[in-house]
Order: sequence, then structure tokens, then C-alpha cells
Amino acid sequence: HLPLFWTMRIGSGVGSLVQYFILRKVGPHPYNGAHIALITFIVSIEITIMALMTGGFESDQFAALAALLMTTCLFPPWGAWKVLGNGVCIFAPYFVLNFAFDPEYTVSQIAFNGTFYSMIWLVAILMSRVKMTLLEEWYERARETRELKIKQDHDYMLTQALVRPLAV
Repeated sequence: HLPLFWTMRIGSGVGSLVQYFILRKVGPHPYNGAHIALITFIVSIEITIMALMTGGFESDQFAALAALLMTTCLFPPWGAWKVLGNGVCIFAPYFVLNFAFDPEYTVSQIAFNGTFYSMIWLVAILMSRVKMTLLEEWYERARETRELKIKQDHDYMLTQALVRPLAV
């Protein structure tokens, strides 16, 4: 399995780099969320395949999906709805592929793992809300600072205009 895993890891790494450069080049755009969700979906399928090949839910790859959720939800400036949608892109393939291809996949495992992922998902949603609140506060402070600087510049120019005739 190791050559296949290396190929998949390299492929997802290259895919992530390509995604980074595309998003950096196009800047903010309404379709960026869909683009990120598609790449996340592809990476989650790769991780799911690796997990299935190494023991399904007992695999160490199981934790990789939780890490994928946290990183894709914490780094982009996403609100709770995008985190929710991104979580579906990550967990749906995992549950569907395990259900379809793992003969030992039981209802109790579905319940346990679904609960586990739901808790991680809830934490990611709450953290995204806190992050967005902090970003909004930071942007508001930056806007206020910019407005004060402009006012200060205008005051300086007005003072210079008033003092100039007296300097003669």
C-alpha cells in the first residue's frame, strides 16, 4: 500500500498547492468557497481510501479527517454555514465509502464515529464563529484607525494653511 499512499499524499499536496496559487491569483471571489469545498472533498476521498485500506474506522487515517476539518475550517475566513458545508464534503465520503466497502462496518460504529465527528464539527463551527467575530472587530478597529488618520491628516493640512500666512 505504501507506493499508493505516497502517490495519493503527493497528489493531495500538489493539489493543495495548486489551490493556494489559484486562490491567491484570483483573490476574493464568490466561487472560492465552492473551489475549496471541491478540493476538500477530493482530499477526504483520498484519506478515506487510505483508511479503508488500513483497517477502516480502526485506522490511524480516521484522525486525519478530523485534522482536515479543523484546518480547512480555521484558516479560511469562513462563517458557520461554510464550515457546515465543508464538514459534509469531508464526512459524507467517509461514511458512504466505509458503508459500501467495509463488511465489518456496523451500526454501533456509525453511531460512535458519527458522534465523534459531530463533536469535532461542532467545535469547528463554534471556533469559526469566534474567529469571524474577532475578524469583524479587527476590521472595525482598522477602519476607525484609518478614519482617524485621515482626519488627522486633514487637521494637519488645515493648520499648515492657517500658519503659512503668519510665517511670512
